[in-house]
Amino acid sequence: MVSEWVLVLFWVHFLVSFFFFERDQRCGAFRNCSSLCAVSIRVNISCSYPQGYETYEKYLCRNDCADSDVLITTLQTNKHRHSIYDDKSTRIFTTTISNLQSADAGKYWCGVSRNGKDLYTELKLETKQVKHANEINVFLSP
Repeated sequence: MVSEWVLVLFWVHFLVSFFFFERDQRCGAFRNCSSLCAVSIRVNISCSYPQGYETYEKYLCRNDCADSDVLITTLQTNKHRHSIYDDKSTRIFTTTISNLQSADAGKYWCGVSRNGKDLYTELKLETKQVKHANEINVFLSP
């Protein structure tokens, strides 16, 4: 039996969670919202940021987001199973996690480095083993 890891992602902002599930063939075509698209075992997480931060470093981190928790930054583009792309024209940076594993479940943060406190969006990623999954899309918006 072939099984695939499918994930569920919750976007948390000011202690309020918004989420819904929708099957859609346009995976990756969404814009203007923090979002997730899971296809087979590759996950794309798109994070928006405010105008004026186009030249700032962006990153994805886990847990408490200490320096050792940073998975990838826009200074690296590719690192292990992670990649990142910053589309400055839309002010959305997208991180990709390849070869999704059960150990990938947990708390993540999309971050923008700046003087003082960084800008953060918290994400909770949960994995569930399923027998058959061709495509699952999760769209999150405030």
